[in-house]
Amino acid sequence: MPPFTNLEKNQDMTRVTGATLQTQADLAITQIVVKLQEVLGQRLTAVVAGCKDSRTVRAWAQGVRAPSIEAERRLRDAFAVVDLLLEKLKRRKRCAPAFAE
Repeated sequence: MPPFTNLEKNQDMTRVTGATLQTQADLAITQIVVKLQEVLGQRLTAVVAGCKDSRTVRAWAQGVRAPSIEAERRLRDAFAVVDLLLEKLKRRKRCAPAFAE
């Protein structure tokens, strides 16, 4: 059986994913691009979006241009992953002091 066929069994994963997807749906694409630029950098954000020119990413972040439908889907998918990883990292940091010597 593939590991992710029964997500409902992992309630923590489902809860975090649901929150991430709701947050993602509420954000404008400019906010998503800005966050991805902060975390991944402009060049990697361009690669994720399938864009050859990183200056285009700056234009998206400033609201001067809009990404294509496909690029926006890729950006929103990447944001969902980044947001999930950042949330997990925050949780780990909150728990870390309890285990520090």
